[in-house]
Amino acid sequence: MTHSLSPVRILIFFTALALPALFILPYLQVNLLPAEPNTELQIRIQVPNTPPFGVERSTVSQLENALSAIRGLKNIRSESRYAEGSIYLEFGRKEDMAARRFEVATVLRSIYPKLPTGASYPTLSGGNDVAQEDKGPSLLYTVEGPGDVAAVRQRCETFFRQVLHQVEQVSNLEFQGGQEERMVIEFDPQLLKIHQVDPHELEQVLHRANGSYFPGSSEDAWGRKLFVRSIPADISLSTIENTLIKTEGGYPLRIKSVARVYQDRETPSSYYRINGKNAVSVFVFLSPDCNKVYEAVRIQQLITRAAAQQQDLHVRLAEDKTTFVRVELQKSWLRASASLLILLLLLLLTYRNWRLVLILLFCLMINLAITVLTSWAFQVEWHTYTLAGLSVAFGLMIDNAIVMLDAYRRRLNRRIFTALLAATLTTAAALLLVFFLPIEEQRNLVDFSIIIVISLISSLFTVLFLVPACYDLWIGAPALKSSNALKVAQKRRIFFRLAVYKSAIEFFSRWRLLFYVAGVLLFGLPVFLLPLETQSRQWHLQWLNSPNFQREVRPHLEFWLGGTLRLFVDTFNAESYYRQAEATALYVRAELPHGHTLAQMNTLMHHFERFLSQQNGLEVFGTSVNSGQYGDIEIHFTSDAEKTSLPLSLQARLQELAQGFSGVQWSIYGKGEGFSNNLFMDNQASSRLILRGYDYQELGRQAEKLGQLLAQNMRVQSIELDQNLNYFDRPLPEMYLSLDASKVAARHTNTGDLLNALNQMASPISFSLSSEKTSSEGLIKAQNTAQFDVYHLLHDPLSPSPKSNLHIQELGKMELRQSSSSIQRENRQYLRLVTFDYVGSYDLARQLNEQVIRKMNREMPLGYSVEGEQGSVSAATKRQFYLLLILLALNFFICAILFERLRQPFFILLTVPISFIGVFLSFAWGEFTFDQGGFAAFVMLGGIVVNAAIFIINDLNNAKGQVHNFQNTLIKVLYRRSGTILLTIVSTICGFVPFLYEGPETPFWFALAIGTIGGLMASILAVFLVLPVLLWKKKKLL
Repeated sequence: MTHSLSPVRILIFFTALALPALFILPYLQVNLLPAEPNTELQIRIQVPNTPPFGVERSTVSQLENALSAIRGLKNIRSESRYAEGSIYLEFGRKEDMAARRFEVATVLRSIYPKLPTGASYPTLSGGNDVAQEDKGPSLLYTVEGPGDVAAVRQRCETFFRQVLHQVEQVSNLEFQGGQEERMVIEFDPQLLKIHQVDPHELEQVLHRANGSYFPGSSEDAWGRKLFVRSIPADISLSTIENTLIKTEGGYPLRIKSVARVYQDRETPSSYYRINGKNAVSVFVFLSPDCNKVYEAVRIQQLITRAAAQQQDLHVRLAEDKTTFVRVELQKSWLRASASLLILLLLLLLTYRNWRLVLILLFCLMINLAITVLTSWAFQVEWHTYTLAGLSVAFGLMIDNAIVMLDAYRRRLNRRIFTALLAATLTTAAALLLVFFLPIEEQRNLVDFSIIIVISLISSLFTVLFLVPACYDLWIGAPALKSSNALKVAQKRRIFFRLAVYKSAIEFFSRWRLLFYVAGVLLFGLPVFLLPLETQSRQWHLQWLNSPNFQREVRPHLEFWLGGTLRLFVDTFNAESYYRQAEATALYVRAELPHGHTLAQMNTLMHHFERFLSQQNGLEVFGTSVNSGQYGDIEIHFTSDAEKTSLPLSLQARLQELAQGFSGVQWSIYGKGEGFSNNLFMDNQASSRLILRGYDYQELGRQAEKLGQLLAQNMRVQSIELDQNLNYFDRPLPEMYLSLDASKVAARHTNTGDLLNALNQMASPISFSLSSEKTSSEGLIKAQNTAQFDVYHLLHDPLSPSPKSNLHIQELGKMELRQSSSSIQRENRQYLRLVTFDYVGSYDLARQLNEQVIRKMNREMPLGYSVEGEQGSVSAATKRQFYLLLILLALNFFICAILFERLRQPFFILLTVPISFIGVFLSFAWGEFTFDQGGFAAFVMLGGIVVNAAIFIINDLNNAKGQVHNFQNTLIKVLYRRSGTILLTIVSTICGFVPFLYEGPETPFWFALAIGTIGGLMASILAVFLVLPVLLWKKKKLL
């Protein structure tokens, strides 16, 4: 080694390179889940008194035509409802959303003058990146105190704003509960008519008499203009009552002459309660770009200290949404620490030399520091998937260091680095395949893969320079261990084992064809993918339609030829492929028919709150009632109760309680580890089919044909031909008033005057007044507004003008109708949703869907199609497995470049399918859920299993000049490499062991760990049995 690359200089260089990572660590923002790029813009527009079809034709279609030419637009869809429309623009992930937003705003500004008269100006929103856990409040407090709830709310708002006003990370505060008092002016319509006063005049005179205004201005000595502002000192009920409206015949007409003024509490428009108590609820929202875990703890400390000084105000933390994030991050750090500890113990037990272990541990720490520094420089997002990737990288980085250390000790210098480079490239190629996945499926895997690739690249530099430098500095020059040092008994045992091993390889090589057939059958042939029927008229495919083949022959073929692949596919459930780590929660949703009031729904929710308040093991439950149609209860459990059967038993008891309320549609379901997607599944599957076409009327006729086709199946029930894609956007009953134009004209009025008169009777007017002391909210309404129903609308006298007095029933009629369904389009095609229930398993329902879709697509006109809404899940999983073929091709080219041969890379690739057998058996025998972590296990194995085969063939090629007997040389190479290979496999397995601790309910991590461990164990068979058989009986090196 030259003086310029002395061990001391190399050691100092890498140490100095790693030190900045210590200063970066405190500034790393770690989230629970990766940020979800929001590349969608939403446009909303109001078109008063226009049905959905008119909104779509006159407004939405014009906007779509203008917006469809915007650069980078990936998808455009629209929804037209009564009196309003929405357009959603989806752009590519790499698009500059600020520029696209500006371009959309420019188009809206230019197209607005061409829209129909009365249409509102389009509003534009969206386009920001938000982490998945950043979509709601982080902290929830409940506040109780003496007096009524409204007074407590006023004190509560003052308290929280004073405590948190200097915390920049708090983006918003919301308060619920405690309706405030307001001023109500209740006028007599007959008196207003007598005095010829319009209700809006009352609002105008209030603002003139009690509002602020600027009577003038003046200049000071420096020439600055100062404006004078006049504002009332105070506003009371007497001030409002004595407000002058006008003067009639010399007499003043004041508000108290035509209306009654009093204080009243606001009518609640919604209810939100914590644990069934009518306390004030405070929602604390944090900025998306802050460290929420740290800020939540800091805010809690501030509020706790401030609340201790409030003697009669009880502030309690009801829910901390960051607790789950904190626990998951702690689990990730514990996994990483456990992986490191297990690897350290493994190295100590293997080498039994603390200096060698110190070299490996020091190199690992330097690798980790360089990885953190590089990820910070390239702005890699840190979350639980990143930490998991770092835990996995521990084993891979240790593997590279072990291989180099073993080679350097044997006086092979750094010649093994070429093989290490190829092995690292195969692993990196496998991990970077995630960029070939669809955008929505890359979310969890991108940072997981990137952090491992960065770790592997940094490990190449450390094993090339740092490992030899540390060895030279701390141990000394490598010394070749003499074979004579082994005792005679040890040599005999080694020779005996090698002879037995060689005999086994010779035996399998002699029956190589049977060995290959057994390997193929063990992996499995996909005969179970043969279609149940075929529409082809070719004679050699007609046997698929034979009932005897399907009933008698096919089951035996699937059993004997399917192998482990069949076992895996039988347990695979595409519906559970996408899972996320979620806190255990139980949800109760009640739905009442249209026409029920908010108070009725609130009373219904009280029954469930009283039941839940008597249960143990509940951390918190929140009730939300937003309308008379929908009410929700969200139930969270304590950490101890989550691990018991309480979530499932409570779900069953709530379902039993719900059966006692007739006329209510209930939905009671759970999420998180306390609930399993595979339990309590009924024998009825709901299916949704989406029709697409360019003509709305023709699309309706095609939907009718589809309904007739489905009705032919006896298991199909409840067919709906025009369902809305949005669950909450459903046709509702509405009262429709039709007026006779001739009768309206005969009464010397018009529709506009009638509508204004009706609004005065039914719609109150809100106003706001400010004084030096307070700010008052108020309401102007007619007497008996609450009792103004359909009967009074038709029979009460109405005065659209001072000189007219009429009844609505004389001008038209009112009838009950269903509101029009919304019209939805995607990429200029109309959408129609057809739903039905299938009495049977999901597999049978899926097969029926596929048959119906094939038949309809053959018969539908050009430009029309039908597809299954849920079919994208299975299609996406199939597309992912096709990527494994790309991975094998990349590995083949990398190995071909390294060895400059074509047959050896092919032998290396054959070890990958053998390792997949371990994955198949792990999920099939263990009956574990296969999710995205399982696919990540396939990707990982495709990159790391070939490493051992690369090292063996690389050593075999390097021994070219020493070969006298190829078979003996192969056995010797396998023996010399066996220790290093087994150690690297075991170290990688140890890196995944901590992921098994949480159990099969943990999404992603458990499937990743169990799949990778099973595949690595099977790779031992692939490397030490399959690969030697493939290479056996070669007279010369390949």
